[in-house]
Amino acid sequence: MKPALGDVGKVVRCIERERQALLQFKEGLIDDYGVLSSWGNSSTEDCCKWRGVQCSNRTGHVKALNLHVPSYIYQPLRGKISPSLLELQHLKYLDLSNNNFTGSHIPEFIGSFSRLQYLDLSVDDFEGTIPNQFGNLSELRSLDLGYNYELSVKSYLHGIISPQLPLTNSSALSLAVLDLSSNYFNSSIYSWLFNFNTSLVHVDLSENNLQGLIPDSFRNLNSLAYLHLSYNQLEGGIPKSIGNCTSLQTLNLGWNQLSSLPDLTRLSSLRVLDLSNNRLTGSLPKNIGQLFMLEILDVSSNSLQGTISETHLSNLNNLKHLGLSDNSLSLDFSSDWNPPSQLDVINLRSCLLGPRFPNWLLTQNNYSHLDISNSGISDIVPREFWNLSPILSYINLSSNHMNGMVPDLTSLKTVFYPEIDLSYNRFECQMPLSPPNITALNLSKNMFFGSVSFLCSISNKLLSFIDYQIIDYQGSFLIAGCICMN
Repeated sequence: MKPALGDVGKVVRCIERERQALLQFKEGLIDDYGVLSSWGNSSTEDCCKWRGVQCSNRTGHVKALNLHVPSYIYQPLRGKISPSLLELQHLKYLDLSNNNFTGSHIPEFIGSFSRLQYLDLSVDDFEGTIPNQFGNLSELRSLDLGYNYELSVKSYLHGIISPQLPLTNSSALSLAVLDLSSNYFNSSIYSWLFNFNTSLVHVDLSENNLQGLIPDSFRNLNSLAYLHLSYNQLEGGIPKSIGNCTSLQTLNLGWNQLSSLPDLTRLSSLRVLDLSNNRLTGSLPKNIGQLFMLEILDVSSNSLQGTISETHLSNLNNLKHLGLSDNSLSLDFSSDWNPPSQLDVINLRSCLLGPRFPNWLLTQNNYSHLDISNSGISDIVPREFWNLSPILSYINLSSNHMNGMVPDLTSLKTVFYPEIDLSYNRFECQMPLSPPNITALNLSKNMFFGSVSFLCSISNKLLSFIDYQIIDYQGSFLIAGCICMN
């Protein structure tokens, strides 16, 4: 349809009553940093040009209010959120995140924005419960109330996760993003959270106090790509129906009390699998190796038993993070086996790797984190192992019976500030020199000899801990010490 002649060249300005509503909203805030300095009082001011305000080009109604404060220039607004905002009935997008509303409750009137599609009130230090009125937000696509937890003043969102959320039958078909992470909700996860909603893509309920079972209600979540339930008190088994989430890319259930692992082979898109710090028993299924897209595999700190073979890992060409620490697992690889990928994080503490030094580690030259402590190795460490990665930040070989030479490590050109722990082994050689940017060094309970004068040349202000033990060539005790730096 062609515009009427009178509309040609017409400049659409904001609606006056909406401009006045925004000014009233501003009056209720404490703006220490002039975030709203562009919001002038002149009657000729066009509020559509104010910072954070976006209007419809056709009608002039305010459709978006974005006052998010970037973390890197933290300049928060404080005060109260005025109900004058109710005048903005065409609002579709509201982002007030990363401000400071400590002690305030989430305003109930926000539940009256019937056209709202995007709501972000995260990192705002709100307290109390989620308003029941949020059940009226039938058009909502994204809800983020994460990180409203301020322990120092005991301010946090809490209570139960119940139908006060926009998850009624009519609205649940549209919600794609739900983030309630880092609060103090202490209910169960109600089954309707997953039963009704077929459009969910991103669900983050981590770092709360959620209890009970994970409901076996994942049958219709074909779009779910991200599920994060870590750091709660969830128990029981991981539901079998989670295998229906064939679009899932991240599954993080770490730091709960889960006890059993279902078949996950249908999750062919999975990139992150974190089940660490639970109560999983039994063995790690070999078909975990069919998750070809996997980049992070972490089952550390469980009660898993049995053997990890090449079948588990040989097809994981994208794997970057391998976490098997603190289980009763042994690694059985052939002496000439080469992992299919270069790992960035290798956590194998208390796994059985020895008694021979695992040759496959010599093929890894890009890791930043290596922990093979207490792994039953009683062998000479090959010289080529000490060609350490330039991105190394942490290495722990402690509590083994490793022996051989430890070379001068000052040539380690790492871009980070490394921590090195070689304690409780049988290294018998000259005290190894250490890189000048080291932050923690533990050489104790070995048989190093020589001078420790190099310690005086470490001027790095980040160095917090040194532990060492020196003997002379005849084995007589000379000097031992522990230095804690501030």
